[in-house]
Amino acid sequence: VVAEDDPGLREVLLHVLHEAGYQVLLVSREADTLAALRRLGAGCLLILEAKLPDAASEAILQGMTGGPAPITCPVVLLSGPPVEARSSNVVGVLRKPFELTRMLAVVKAFCPSPALPPSPARGSAPAAA
Repeated sequence: VVAEDDPGLREVLLHVLHEAGYQVLLVSREADTLAALRRLGAGCLLILEAKLPDAASEAILQGMTGGPAPITCPVVLLSGPPVEARSSNVVGVLRKPFELTRMLAVVKAFCPSPALPPSPARGSAPAAA
């Protein structure tokens, strides 16, 4: 699950993660993020912009740990300036600008088996069904 307010970075993350074989869900609002995490459960990873508008990042982190059924999926924060891990769910921080290979390494540490087969190389024919 990717919660990022910058449309350009959101699209890059979608493309890179999809090319690596991961299913990606883009979200932009607090309620959508929490609903997606509840639906997907602990088997997902949240890539969260640390400074979403209207303090939504803080609300998402609080919503994950509050209530009768905490959401236990790991969270990787994306941030320009240094930030503190504000939740026990935060497992790492990627400082912008970050190398996409580093981001993929972090994702693979928590999601070792992509749900989709990797996309074929550009220009190559798809495998026969």
